[in-house]
Amino acid sequence: MNKPAPKFRVLRSEGRYVVVKHGGWAGLYDPNFPEVLELLETDEPLPERASRVFKLTPNLVAEVPLGSGLRVVVKDFGWRNFLHFWASPLSKSKALRSLQVATHLFENGLLTPRPIGAFEQRNEGLVKRAYFVTESLGETNSLRECLRLSPGQGKTRRRLLALLAEYVRQMHNCGLFHRDLTLGNFLIQGGQLYLVDLTRGRVKPRISALQRIEDIAKMELVPLDRLFFFKLYWRKQKGRELWYRLLCFRAALYQVNRRLRRLRRRVRRFL
Repeated sequence: MNKPAPKFRVLRSEGRYVVVKHGGWAGLYDPNFPEVLELLETDEPLPERASRVFKLTPNLVAEVPLGSGLRVVVKDFGWRNFLHFWASPLSKSKALRSLQVATHLFENGLLTPRPIGAFEQRNEGLVKRAYFVTESLGETNSLRECLRLSPGQGKTRRRLLALLAEYVRQMHNCGLFHRDLTLGNFLIQGGQLYLVDLTRGRVKPRISALQRIEDIAKMELVPLDRLFFFKLYWRKQKGRELWYRLLCFRAALYQVNRRLRRLRRRVRRFL
């Protein structure tokens, strides 16, 4: 095991991770990647250290090169509202929850960027900063973009939908309820799917049929894609036609909600 520098206080091991404290930070990291601790040793803003910035608000997501040549993606969690901030002493930080879900996927053979660590700073229990760190995949495309560039019902589109159906089926079977399953949260590299944005995910002993429908309904699949996906996902389980009707109903409701949210944003800009 590679050991961190002496200034990092190692508390204990938890599974594949080591628990450390340093300068107000506390968290877990994979001891095979001690370079990740460099992130905690500087006050330099992440955007200034980043080789690429994917997103700025509400969560900063950036690729950061470390001293050994390792490139990591850091998600620096922000707050959508103050209620979440004031409630933060009552729960795990988003970074630690993301690490838990990513580790669950990784250990069940489902592709997600390799989780390396999660760190948080708290003041009187309130989360001030929280980092979730994964190994960078390099250049990728989102599944949403790939489907947009593959019109019709050709072989490429069907192959992508088949990959998606198999991934989501295995994800649910291993007990993960994602709760934010959009096509933009699947990345493609080397012909394989990687799932990201795991903050809202919950690991459960069993995923119910209703929870499966809730996840699938959020993926914004057009009707023909939804039917093709569902036949592969649901296979020969009982009540497939009834569950498909419910899926279409929930997908329509989500579409209405998305349109209302976009309308509210436009109204706020003019107020």
